Formats: sequence, structure tokens, C-alpha cells
Amino acid sequence: MKKLLLTFCIFNFTFTFAQQQYSWVRIATVGNQSTRLSAVEFIDTVHGWAGNVFGHIARTSDGGYTWNLSNEVGFVPYTISMFDTLIGWGAGNQSGSDGKIYKTTNGGDTWFIQYGSDNHRIYGTYT
Repeated sequence: MKKLLLTFCIFNFTFTFAQQQYSWVRIATVGNQSTRLSAVEFIDTVHGWAGNVFGHIARTSDGGYTWNLSNEVGFVPYTISMFDTLIGWGAGNQSGSDGKIYKTTNGGDTWFIQYGSDNHRIYGTYT
């Protein structure tokens, strides 16, 4: 009887656990809802950056519940890689195949060119 009760408890627990459903919940949008994101970077559970195909980078400091959209940064970011909340790099193109690496020292308010190539696209950075 004990084996039967134990088997029933294990089966019931396994079945109940397998029935749990997980889903995505939209908590915020970056720009207008039709904006396609081109890069997303989180350095911890609250600090994140997202770039879009129109050359804007948004920043969050509350885990993505709200976003502050920057002015146009001058490039379409293919990647954003932050060292901390202030210093980071982004790679992307201004037009065509002119790959560039940009750096920020103020959390993404402004970006300046650190490296540029007129003949190659740059798709990634890593810190």
C-alpha cells in the first residue's frame, strides 16, 4: 500500500509540474510598435540597451519596464556590448558597407567613432 501511495504521489507531482504553462508578457515597447530591434544588451537584471533599425538606442534602468529613447545616434547598431552602465561599444553601419565601431562613455547618450572601415561591415563586438 505504501508503494502504491508513493507511486501515486510521484505521478501526481510530475503531472502537475508538466501542466504549468509559461508565456511571454509584453511589458514595454521601444519606440513605436512597428520598430524592428537590431541589437539588445543587458548587463544585469535591470540595465539594458536596445537599438533599432532607424538608428536609435534606448536605455532602461528598471529591467525593461520603461525605456528612454535616444536621439538618432548616426548608425544602425548591429550589436551593443556594454562594459558597465556608462562605458560600451556598438557596431554598425552608417550606410552601405562602411562598418564602424562606436564607443559611449555616458551610458549611451552620445556615441563617437572609435574604428571605421570603408570596405567591411562590422556585425559584432564583445566586452
